[in-house]
Amino acid sequence: WGLRGSLRFVPPSVLDDIIAVALAMLLLHLMVAGGWTVPGIAIVVWLLGGMLLRLDEASDGPAEVASAVPGAIYSCLLAGLLVSVYLMSIRPVEIARRETRIAESALSRGQLGRARSALEVAADADRWSPTATLWLAGLEQSTLTRGGDNPPVRRRWEQLLQEAKRRAGEDPAVYRVIGGQQMHLYQCLGNPADLASAAETFEAMLSWSPANQWAYAQLAVIADALGQSERSAELLKQAVELAETGELIERTLPFQHVFVAEPLGRSAVAAAVRRPVDAVLSEPPTNTYRNSVPDAQ
Repeated sequence: WGLRGSLRFVPPSVLDDIIAVALAMLLLHLMVAGGWTVPGIAIVVWLLGGMLLRLDEASDGPAEVASAVPGAIYSCLLAGLLVSVYLMSIRPVEIARRETRIAESALSRGQLGRARSALEVAADADRWSPTATLWLAGLEQSTLTRGGDNPPVRRRWEQLLQEAKRRAGEDPAVYRVIGGQQMHLYQCLGNPADLASAAETFEAMLSWSPANQWAYAQLAVIADALGQSERSAELLKQAVELAETGELIERTLPFQHVFVAEPLGRSAVAAAVRRPVDAVLSEPPTNTYRNSVPDAQ
């Protein structure tokens, strides 16, 4: 009631300006953060838009539209924004989801060509999402692991990974998937460049997720494979310290399954080989987790 009484003394033009600024700021936020289709958020947009197009009742006659010319301008702006939301957000996401489902169904039937075509449509439709690009990179990586190194395929795979990184921004989860593809390819083909690329990817992941014990453990395994024993021990020590934070058993090293940093050849083609980090490294640092956590096996 106090707010309602206060608004009685605010001129309609000033109130319109306040609402317009609030609506513009909300729309600007949603353009970056997303959430257009969430009912609890969308209703606020509709309410603010409706307040701009409200009808004022005259004391001696029928209701008249307040500020007809500004109202028409606001109506056009609101309609333009809604069309933009549909064309730039809702429609691309829906197309990408539909094509991704088609690709998933095609992959389950072994129709790689159909899956690739659907994923390309999805990646082109939603240029902000790395999902379809990661799937396409996975198809190229599978071609390399099964058929051997092929320069054109490798170039396309690397381009897709770079595009996925560009779309993902500072998303550690995407970088973990990318690093996993690089490690899997190293296991199959034994190319040292893939191991170095994986190390770079996990380093970037760790810079955005500095409390991730898995990333420290994986980098420790890679450093050990590269002959960097001191760095490996330092990284593993940090992994152990983080693993014991909060006393959660699932964070401890026996439950941190890392990619093995060894050329394994054909035995790794079907799937990347992962093992608990304390089983991969022969001499993990002595710490309390060995006395407090049961063997993961």
